[in-house]
Amino acid sequence: MGVLNITDDSFFDKSRILSKKMLFDKIHEMCSVGVSILDIGACSTRPDSSPVSLEEELRRLESVMPFLREEFPDILVSVDTFRSEVARIAIEDWGVNWINDVYAGDLDPNMFKVVSELKVPYILTHHLKSNLVGIDLVNEIFAFFVSKLEQLRSCGVEEVVLDVGFGFGKDLTQNFQILHFLEEFKKLNCPLLVGLSRKRMVWQTLGITPNEALNGTTVLNTIALLNGANILRVHDVAEARQVVDLVYEYNEANNISL
Repeated sequence: MGVLNITDDSFFDKSRILSKKMLFDKIHEMCSVGVSILDIGACSTRPDSSPVSLEEELRRLESVMPFLREEFPDILVSVDTFRSEVARIAIEDWGVNWINDVYAGDLDPNMFKVVSELKVPYILTHHLKSNLVGIDLVNEIFAFFVSKLEQLRSCGVEEVVLDVGFGFGKDLTQNFQILHFLEEFKKLNCPLLVGLSRKRMVWQTLGITPNEALNGTTVLNTIALLNGANILRVHDVAEARQVVDLVYEYNEANNISL
């Protein structure tokens, strides 16, 4: 999954798409190296960010989605939004295929209903609301997923992808612990999406900047795949594609099924 940020404040400045030419060039580059799905964000979810208005989020999407659909009609597209109205318009008007809601329906009670009605896969993300010392975080996330999956199933949502939410309210130690126990969440029988790309757990641990965090991201993406991840959400598609291909060959050679 390749990240396309049509915002002006993404923590990784090279991922910001600020013109149609930049959009075309970036998507063409991602497609040429094997992207499977594009994840478009028009409202930043970086730590300490302030959400833009509904009108501004829609304006940003309107500025790129018709062009994207005209130039790249066959590519799968996800929209990163917590607003059900944005989700509805994105699906109905622009044929968006997935909804990626990092707030798991908590900020808009109509989100699950819209996703159910329009029959698209939904990415369910765990967001730790308060960083409590000493909690069993793996069980906390597991219980959260069980509860949310029950809500989604009761609404008729059939296709759910789980995202443990690296960096969303967790400290560095907790992020690495979750990475170690990632395979536990396979018990829920949903695909696992992992978003580690250039995040704080990489660059803060290594004492570098997000712009320097590609190599560290590759290391953690490799660990994530070996521990059961099914989808990598990344800024650098070519490098992630290589990780996927190498881990696939490693698993095939050793008859490992994840």
